Amino acid sequence: MRYAFILAAALTGCASSGQTFSVGDAENNEVKDIGSLEVYPTHDMGLDFGTVSTTSVGKMKGFRVSNIGDGSLMVTHVRITDAGDNVGAEVFKDLRRADGGQGTNFTLTAGQKMEFTVNASASVPMEAVGNIEVYANDTTVDFGGPGKYQLPLRIRVVAPDTPDDTGETPDTGAPTEDTSSPTTDTGR
Repeated sequence: MRYAFILAAALTGCASSGQTFSVGDAENNEVKDIGSLEVYPTHDMGLDFGTVSTTSVGKMKGFRVSNIGDGSLMVTHVRITDAGDNVGAEVFKDLRRADGGQGTNFTLTAGQKMEFTVNASASVPMEAVGNIEVYANDTTVDFGGPGKYQLPLRIRVVAPDTPDDTGETPDTGAPTEDTSSPTTDTGR
């Protein structure tokens, strides 16, 4: 009871002196705009490498990470988290920035984008799936955690001269690069 009286007196004294218990002033509590993450192709579309032959040296595809918000978007990493190693060998590999820059942590201002490429190949027939993970400060994105985005990867690898689902023989030549730019209009 005695402690309650002392606490009440202390609080009354602070209130009458104009002191408050808030931390910081209004300027320090200002909320900054945070960017908004967009990845294309989308999670629902995934990055489909189609069908390739075991004798192919690989197929390259691209994807884009964009900031479609008003503030800055901080991307802490972009990485392959499941390389599709169905038989002990990585299928999805060589994740690179298309601009030739180093590192996968960067900041995008409003309207900026960063493009990446990834290669897929295998020496044995298989249907492989993998995953690219993007972490950013956009907490509205949540694929297993705030700010976490996952882009599924898939490829079908067949023996040479095996027709694909359309009846055509898969690519067996030099590495190919996706000719459809990852900057395809997303309707925004």
